[in-house]
Amino acid sequence: MSYRSQVGIAMSKETHKEMMNKLSKPARDLLTEFQYDEGYVDCNIVCLRHEYIKWDTAYGNVMEIVNYLNTLEDNMYGLIELGEDWCDNNTMGNPWDFGLTAERQLVF
Repeated sequence: MSYRSQVGIAMSKETHKEMMNKLSKPARDLLTEFQYDEGYVDCNIVCLRHEYIKWDTAYGNVMEIVNYLNTLEDNMYGLIELGEDWCDNNTMGNPWDFGLTAERQLVF
């Protein structure tokens, strides 16, 4: 059985558009598997959510996305990853600034 995670990535619509223009087609295709939501309070914010994905930088598409996010300032995006193990959690950027939080499930 493979290890799976819940992943949420939040950013402005403008940053999302720039990211999608800069990523390779395979990385963009991976992100199209995510649920796309617009912010409830700020409609200029988007959140990409996936409830059951192999999110490991050993996979080239995931590594490309993570590497791209690492080029951004922390205040430009937020990412939360919840692994299968209770204590396996990861954050990047400032997810809370975009309304992305976790309650052992992704909430946006």
